[in-house]
Amino acid sequence: MNCQLLPADALSDFKALLTCYEIAFEMENFVCPNDKHLLSVLADDRFRAFVATVDGQVIGGLTGFILPQYYSSKPQFYLYDMAVLPAYHRQGVGRALLEELKSYCTTAGFDNFFVQADLEDTHALEFYRATGGIAAEVMHFTYDL
Repeated sequence: MNCQLLPADALSDFKALLTCYEIAFEMENFVCPNDKHLLSVLADDRFRAFVATVDGQVIGGLTGFILPQYYSSKPQFYLYDMAVLPAYHRQGVGRALLEELKSYCTTAGFDNFFVQADLEDTHALEFYRATGGIAAEVMHFTYDL
């Protein structure tokens, strides 16, 4: 398995990640936006997408946004979505993706990264706690770097 940050021209891998999201999040009637829009998202300097691959196939990933702060000169990263195809659950893929994000954020000089999770999503809550996330009253998870 390999985890990596997608470059701005990685349209096919980005679309494969969106398919992973569609499957993992059980998104009925999902219609993928057109290529022009997806390329503009990938090219946005405040957007990042990471993918996990096996034999060149995208099996999961995460996406999020760089947030400038006004309390600090260091940015934060908001992990917006993360999913792994069901066939690859409990094989360390999610942990590897978080480690890749942590490495990226550390190298780039971020303060931390955080993620929200629904209270009903007990699997996500357990996962973020098990990977070092610190739950806040609003159910944000903060990762100090």
